[in-house]
Amino acid sequence: MKPQEILSRIAGAASTRSTRDLEIYLHIPFCSSKCLFCDWVVEVPTKELLSGPAKRAKYVNRLCEQISFYGPHLTQLGYRPKYIYWGGGTPTRLDPGETARIVETLHESFDLSGVSQHTLESTPNDMTPEKAENLKRCGVDRVSVGVQSFNAFQLRTSGRSHSAEDATRSIGILRAAGINNINIDLISGFPGEKREWFADTLQKTIDLNPTHITVYSYRATPLTRMAMQIEQGVKEPLTVEEMVSAYEYAQNMLQKADYNEYLYNCFARKPEDQFDAGLYGYGLQGETIGFGSGASSIIGHHYLLNEKENFNSYMEQPCNFDIVIPYDYSAVRVLADVAGNALMTREGLYFDRFKNITGCDFERVMEISGVRGWLRYLANCGAVFRWEKDRVLMDERLIHRVYITHLYYSNNPHIRQEQATAAPAASATMAGVAGN
Repeated sequence: MKPQEILSRIAGAASTRSTRDLEIYLHIPFCSSKCLFCDWVVEVPTKELLSGPAKRAKYVNRLCEQISFYGPHLTQLGYRPKYIYWGGGTPTRLDPGETARIVETLHESFDLSGVSQHTLESTPNDMTPEKAENLKRCGVDRVSVGVQSFNAFQLRTSGRSHSAEDATRSIGILRAAGINNINIDLISGFPGEKREWFADTLQKTIDLNPTHITVYSYRATPLTRMAMQIEQGVKEPLTVEEMVSAYEYAQNMLQKADYNEYLYNCFARKPEDQFDAGLYGYGLQGETIGFGSGASSIIGHHYLLNEKENFNSYMEQPCNFDIVIPYDYSAVRVLADVAGNALMTREGLYFDRFKNITGCDFERVMEISGVRGWLRYLANCGAVFRWEKDRVLMDERLIHRVYITHLYYSNNPHIRQEQATAAPAASATMAGVAGN
């Protein structure tokens, strides 16, 4: 679909909305290594992922071209960004000048005066004092550091290119630069994980006193190296009950350290330290425009995606999208994704927000057999729903168990279980996993 037609459709949907809040997502598809567990870059050829300065510079040119094209049009339609989020890949693979140029392009293309949280993902081995100071100058006020584990064996066998010492050092660098709102990403339930390893990782994380901690449950996504190692018998996966137990261990340990779980995976000590962009997206509070190869958007009652494996096509035509799906009553998979994400929140799925985002009445969506099947599948995974006049929500005590069970069976199709056969074709985006 041509960019002008996409803009026309967005304009048509925008005319029906009273608020036009926006999240800007920036995708940087480069890393210093290809981790064995990471499914965010599984489709990206290793050669492209590890690209050198020349390829990265060309990518920044294309990214700025895309921002410069869409930003003024969206601004004219009344969209005002509330959040900026950089993901990947590893955004800090860019040099400071490239990061500053992207931020400058954002300022030229959007009214950023209403941005209340500006988050960037990083890895410990890519953080330097120069980069941290540049992030502070660029307005980044929150950094998410992909530590995943403080256990040397787990780091080595999962393909991480940093050490535990690197992780500690990177936190110090960020604080020295004046960035104090820091999230540490961890993964629970790695294959062969020993409880004492995970307990030590949690304690080291707590001792660093970050404002926010995210704990993702490992998922054996097909085509990742670690999943193939499991298939080949090289690694032994935890059972679903062991994975639930590992996550609940984190819940209990973090709660004792005054970290409160306010959203599945997410723990913060204070409300002001919460991941607002996550609540915004999962809670269907507004729309998202994604820039870059591998970025997705939910805007103008459409789901837009530039597929990660189509890096070269993005470099040729950065203003096009590989996939453009209107939210209508035939789009079962993307409607299930929207519903599933909202049910990860403690507020649940508000019907008016669902209609604002998709243009579809949830009452009619519930008449679709595939969506009813998806909710039955979640019930098979342990969900207990409460239906109210304006929303449906899941028993918050069960959210983690439901989604860990979903991850386990949806990524282990060879396991013959009722749960594995009951689900419609819904994507794994319903329970995130760390990319860094």
